[in-house]
Amino acid sequence: MRLAHLLSLLALSSQLAVATPALTSRPLSEIADYPVSRITAAVVADNESRIAAEVSARIEAMPVRSGEWVRKGEVLVKLDGRQAGIELGRARAQAEVLKNRLALAEAQLAQAEALKDKQYVSADLLLQRQTEVAVLRAELASAREGVKQGELNVERTLIRAPFNGTVKERLASVGELAAPGTALLVFTEQGRNEVRALVPELQVPALRAAKGLGLRIAGRTVPVTIARISGVIERRDQTREVVLTAKEPLPNGLVGELQWTSPLPFLPASYVQQRGQEHGVWLLENGKPVFRLLPGAQAGRPVPVDWPLTTQVVEQGRFGLNPQAPAAAAPRPAPPAKK
Repeated sequence: MRLAHLLSLLALSSQLAVATPALTSRPLSEIADYPVSRITAAVVADNESRIAAEVSARIEAMPVRSGEWVRKGEVLVKLDGRQAGIELGRARAQAEVLKNRLALAEAQLAQAEALKDKQYVSADLLLQRQTEVAVLRAELASAREGVKQGELNVERTLIRAPFNGTVKERLASVGELAAPGTALLVFTEQGRNEVRALVPELQVPALRAAKGLGLRIAGRTVPVTIARISGVIERRDQTREVVLTAKEPLPNGLVGELQWTSPLPFLPASYVQQRGQEHGVWLLENGKPVFRLLPGAQAGRPVPVDWPLTTQVVEQGRFGLNPQAPAAAAPRPAPPAKK
């Protein structure tokens, strides 16, 4: 009997030891991670234009080679301007003819108005003179617009750089016939560019709050700041385009890695435990273990939390706690510091 009683006492003490394991805890500040996110980003010029012909003419010269830098207004392509010059000459001659006819018609109108007072001219003849002057004035105005169009066409035979930039690619050659709308070269603006990246929608809030954004290129990090974030989410991959401004000049086309450190602490995956379909973590509150739920948490992945850094997380003995203990909501975030 004494042996049986002793064995029962030993079994009871063993159960108590399992039920109440020795617990240790550490503050969140000691175990939290602040992961670095990395997204591919590229430097894109503000303007990259496909320069096209606006008149039909043969290409006479392309003085700028691929890769060459030119200033705004310099000639990129020279077209044969003889046809445009002929049409301009015709327009000017037509305008001159109408100008002379109008001068004669105005003189005849003035004479008719003077004779009308003496009743030497009928009202119908006077009306005819007035109408003729009005028609010639309209025709002269139209002819002068034709002269302007001819001058514009002559000017368009010299295709000039719309801004300071570099010829990225030549799409045509000397001797080819250029038609209106035919792209002749690709011209990229220099000195004004942006850093662009496609960021998953779930990471956008952390990116907005992050500090110390940088573009990692060629073994160094260039500081960047957010200029704007697109309001449109790409349906296919659920990303947003983020446009950033670099703190120093960068060449167009450069590809790097946009990096930022999470502003929120992440609870390591080893502390996350699963209970049924829920995930949570054991915290020590007022000396007692409490299972706190982590909505959205996944097994094997760190979890972002907005808890006070003084939150005590159970470390040793957490796997021996009763998994059926009542769960509680996560602790409230730390109150903002008073100014």
